[in-house]
Amino acid sequence: MSACACALVDDYLDRPEPYEGRWVVARKPHTCVECGGTIEPGDRYYREKGLWSGEWDCHHTCEPCQHIRRDVYCSGWEIGGLREAWFECYGWDYVDGPGDEEDE
Repeated sequence: MSACACALVDDYLDRPEPYEGRWVVARKPHTCVECGGTIEPGDRYYREKGLWSGEWDCHHTCEPCQHIRRDVYCSGWEIGGLREAWFECYGWDYVDGPGDEEDE
């Protein structure tokens, strides 16, 4: 599966300065900023810390969502908006699946 055209342009995105992103192992539960799933103690996840528009913040992204961001998608989404951007691009939810048209 290839990446679709991004809805957001890189220049539009709010870039944190300073910024640090790295893989860490959870010591306590966290919530993934992208899918809303729980990152359990012992799970590897991607932690981003930075200064966004004058406010310090820290985001936790589970390993599957980070791989989607890095390997499949592009850089043109806002943190916490990957699931919605994916749905807009591909027409199905990568967490809940494509769904069943009979349920709609």
